[in-house]
Amino acid sequence: MIIPGHAHNPLARADVERIHAGALRILAEMGMEIQNDYLLQRCAAAGFNVNRTAQRVRFPSPVVERFIAEADKFDWEHVVPSVSASAGLYHGLYHDPETGHLLPWTEERMVSYMALANALPNVGGCNVLGSRLPVPAPLEPLYERYYCWKYGAHEGGSIDLDEVCPHLLELYEVLAAHRGVPVREVFRATVYLVPAMKLGRHEACQVAFFHERGLRVGIGDMYAMGATAPVTVAGAVTLNLAE
Repeated sequence: MIIPGHAHNPLARADVERIHAGALRILAEMGMEIQNDYLLQRCAAAGFNVNRTAQRVRFPSPVVERFIAEADKFDWEHVVPSVSASAGLYHGLYHDPETGHLLPWTEERMVSYMALANALPNVGGCNVLGSRLPVPAPLEPLYERYYCWKYGAHEGGSIDLDEVCPHLLELYEVLAAHRGVPVREVFRATVYLVPAMKLGRHEACQVAFFHERGLRVGIGDMYAMGATAPVTVAGAVTLNLAE
């Protein structure tokens, strides 16, 4: 909770400890629902409390504290503040900079958008999720990689369907062979916890598929304050830390 580049901590130590204790309590008492037998087995082997019937994993506080103690530390005191940005290409229309009109995406407009993002100073390129061009919906994760790699953008890492996993793996194997590096160095995929603290059946299946092959899928959250997360900032931060 330290502002980068400044020694000032915006929270009192007691507040930090309450948020930390709250996150530990969520992990120890509520835990996380994981709808996949393979991942439940891995959690049990790691020393977590697993209820196979309820598909729920609870994380004892001593185990979590040990994980934190052993994790790499970040030097907040000496970090140099910086500002970064990227151009996102998600659901929506193309805002034509010449006419100001909102237009449907075309490959030409997409190439221009990506090229501009890559050319602008202090912008870290373009991030793309799915395909903005008309393709069969189940194949969007494959086209996402195709257009990103073809035109120099960063793939957002969508998977969407379990059935896509083998085809994504094949794509990354081809890319890794082309670059002469291990697959894990080029692999990028992400799933999201839509209900808080729940890795649903399909998301868990996708994580397990790649984990069995030595690849790590990122897991993000998508809760909304006041709906699927507490309405207070402190409560939402506590839940975020637990996840």
